[in-house]
Amino acid sequence: MAPAERRDVILRAALALFVERGFGPATMAEVCARAGVSNGSLFHHFPSKEALGAAVYLEGLGRYQARLLGALRAEADAERGVRAAVGAHLAWVGENPDWAQFLFAMGRAEVAAAAPGELGALNRPFFAAVEAWFAGHVAAGRVRAMPREVRAAVLVGPAQEFCRGWLRRRDPAALERARPLLEGAAWRGVKAKKRKA
Repeated sequence: MAPAERRDVILRAALALFVERGFGPATMAEVCARAGVSNGSLFHHFPSKEALGAAVYLEGLGRYQARLLGALRAEADAERGVRAAVGAHLAWVGENPDWAQFLFAMGRAEVAAAAPGELGALNRPFFAAVEAWFAGHVAAGRVRAMPREVRAAVLVGPAQEFCRGWLRRRDPAALERARPLLEGAAWRGVKAKKRKA
């Protein structure tokens, strides 16, 4: 097995175990058994459970960010782009419920402590790309100007909160029912107010 493939097997085994048992109670020995790798192989890739947890988190976050950014960039129209981004958020959670659950459960401070600089290195280009997409729409008066943190909360905050509850039941039909409502809420939250004549 190639090193990259072995690393992926370990990450997926760890993810399943962390979701089933919780990050705290899960052991590296259990990860070895679940992944079918030796202790040496596991520690070669990840020197500690904290490093492994951070790697699982960063892998999931990177995949999520790529999905959301791809949906946003595929649309030149402001409203369609916002709706597509929210739809991508919901679709990603529906397709990757274990990863979503782990991302919600693992603290960013824990990740940053175990992987110094890696979280920022992942987030900086993502947020810069999202802001670049919105900049033209803000300049054209289609979208309101707002701080990045506020825009992120308005854009996916309601969908993320919905997904936290959805992960307890995991009903695919509920995601589809919620999608137009959450897309509409995000668009109403960011669209520019019409100027009075």
